Amino acid sequence: MSLTTSTHRLTERIALLARMKRFPAAVCLSLVCLSAVVYADHASPYEWPAALVVQADLDRSGQLDTAQLGVAAESVGLLIKIDASPLPIIEIPIDGSQQFGICPGAAPSISVVPQSEAPLNALGETPRGYEICPECVEIVVSGGECDALHFYWDTVRNELSWWRA
Repeated sequence: MSLTTSTHRLTERIALLARMKRFPAAVCLSLVCLSAVVYADHASPYEWPAALVVQADLDRSGQLDTAQLGVAAESVGLLIKIDASPLPIIEIPIDGSQQFGICPGAAPSISVVPQSEAPLNALGETPRGYEICPECVEIVVSGGECDALHFYWDTVRNELSWWRA
């Protein structure tokens, strides 16, 4: 079974559980990341436009981290480098029917925004390890008319996590 097929099946199961309110979407990243990654040392199917690069101190270590969005026909790849060390590339399908996907119809985009009370307002709770402070930022990946994916540094687990409205 290919990585894309197994990723699609896992993403469908997670979305089903999220709809059943048994598994909050905000904590799905760990499962999705473990199965939906393409390691940076393998051949990448993505084109990496220079315009889709942002920098911010995501983990608040005092060093700038880099996030870059690669684009392919049916997915985008998010490559984040924390303190110059690359994390596995996160594969995000261009498919609005998937919980962990972005919609087609507009060019994929990436931006950095301050962390705020937005997840509390949208989800009714603040995701684990999500902090609001003057230095706290998140990376936003969007496309089409779907709600964007917000990636933040989970300060409890000391790892990347995500939330979506």
